[in-house]
Order: sequence, then C-alpha cells, then structure tokens
Amino acid sequence: MKKLTEQEALQRRIHKVIGQCNGIARMVERGDTCEAILLQVSAALSALHRVGQMALERQLRESVREGLRKSDTEDVLCDELSHALDKFCAQA
Repeated sequence: MKKLTEQEALQRRIHKVIGQCNGIARMVERGDTCEAILLQVSAALSALHRVGQMALERQLRESVREGLRKSDTEDVLCDELSHALDKFCAQA
C-alpha cells in the first residue's frame, strides 16, 4: 500500500469533512432530530479541527527544515511557529 504524502492526507481529510457537511445538510432537509444533527455537527467540527492540527504539524516541520537550511535563529523560528499556533488557536 502506497504511503500518502502529507498533502494527500490533508486533502483526504478535507474531502471527508465536506462529505460530513453535505450529510448534515441532507439531515436538515429531511427534518432529522436536533440531537442527531448536533451529533454530526460535533463530529464534523472535530474532523475539521484535525485538519487544522495536520496543517499546523506540516507548518512546524517545514519551518524547522527551512530554518535549519537557512541557519535562522531560534527566535525567528519560534516567532513563525508562534504566529501559526496563534492562528490555529483563534479558531476555537
């Protein structure tokens, strides 16, 4: 079995979230119970949060690799990662 690249894994997750959202839309159209809809919304939010985590992990690896290649200072790397983390945490 072929190992997925980070990009492919991230895209696969995003497509799953889109599918979950489409499913929620169908549930609303059918008039499913609020409890059932909220359960699926919670699952979609968790899945979307995981997409954010994966993107942040990718940014971390790329920033460290690039910083080491360019011999950036620790402060520069920390600032870049702190900025990315702030953006991610702001969505909560």
